[in-house]
This record gives sequence, C-alpha cells and structure tokens, in this order.
Amino acid sequence: TEKILLSIFDAKGSLVRTLVSDIEYPGTYSVVWNGLNMNGIASPAGIYFYKLSTADNYISKQMILLR
Repeated sequence: TEKILLSIFDAKGSLVRTLVSDIEYPGTYSVVWNGLNMNGIASPAGIYFYKLSTADNYISKQMILLR
C-alpha cells in the first residue's frame, strides 16, 4: 500500500481541488474530475495541470477543461 495524492492546479499554480488523498493498493484506477473546485463551483474552461504524487515520485501533466 502507498499514500497517493492526486491534485488539480490552475495555470497560475493555485490548487483547484484534491481528487484523491488516500492509501491505495497497487493496481489500475481511474478518477473523473467533474470540473468543480473545492467549494463546489464550476471552474472556467482553460488549461489545468494534475499532479499525481506518491512517497517516492510524482508526475505532472497538462490538460484542457472544455465547457
């Protein structure tokens, strides 16, 4: 098991929402972001980044939210 953190950031680097912050077993998972921020308000269309972190490393990728 390993601590997993999956977060969404806007183009300015501000945290928009944390989708996963949990201990998970190795395997394949999928997560869907509904475009809402931490307050439940719809985020505007644009470029966002997600960061998937574990204890040992992380990946960060760009994505586009279309409305």
